[in-house]
Amino acid sequence: MIDFNNIENLKKQIKLFYNNDFENEAFGMYKKLDEYLNLNNIKENNYKLYNEYYDCLIKLKLICLQFFNWDEIILLIEKYIDIILEFENYDLVGKIRSILLAFPDYVYIDNAKNELKKIILESSKVVIDRKKYISYLNFPLKISEWLKDYISNRGKNNLERIKYFTNSDKFKKLAEIDKIKIKSIFNLYDLLEFTSEKNEGLIGDLPIIINGKYFIFNDGKAEEITSNIFKLIKSINVNNSKDELTKLASQYPEDSLERKAIEEEIKKLGG
Repeated sequence: MIDFNNIENLKKQIKLFYNNDFENEAFGMYKKLDEYLNLNNIKENNYKLYNEYYDCLIKLKLICLQFFNWDEIILLIEKYIDIILEFENYDLVGKIRSILLAFPDYVYIDNAKNELKKIILESSKVVIDRKKYISYLNFPLKISEWLKDYISNRGKNNLERIKYFTNSDKFKKLAEIDKIKIKSIFNLYDLLEFTSEKNEGLIGDLPIIINGKYFIFNDGKAEEITSNIFKLIKSINVNNSKDELTKLASQYPEDSLERKAIEEEIKKLGG
């Protein structure tokens, strides 16, 4: 059991959770640390130490982001996106995609996407090292400024988007570590940009019917499926446990489309 009196050990434990995707463990520790801070009045007794603990608390929440409700998630991103981008290889887009796919339908998904899109478009956070670029005239620093430049100068298809990264004088001036951060912001915006009424806005393998044919849209690409697979996917309840889905998958041949469809659902649960 972790000794919360030793903050250095706590930081090592958090790093271990992050490196190994121990989301359940991170959530458990978050609850215990939150309780510890409240019971011991750390904030009132030692505000400087409390800030160190609070930083640990935020990092634990970010590791297990999907354990929180949507209002908490967008507040976390709004207030701490700079901390998020300091995490090496933090898959923010992947986490948001998984969270959105847990929503009951596209109306909820689109409302959530619009909420988060507004937050990042208006963000005044500076996530790059401003000292490195002080000599450049009219150089974007804030997230909102980078997104404005990106939206104004990139094209509508993937090839033109790639050209932005190779042709933009501003982006090319960034240090490699800052390029990674700004690209993460752009990738998040790309996920949120389109509504689910457009193919590009479909973020998961939710099945739909078009002209009597059955399709799964995955990242805007259509894959035709049989009516049996369509019915199978629709029958899977969002509350099915991993064990229930694993048992269901075992009833189909290893290379069958049915089994692959169920295994995709298991992946969403962290399997």
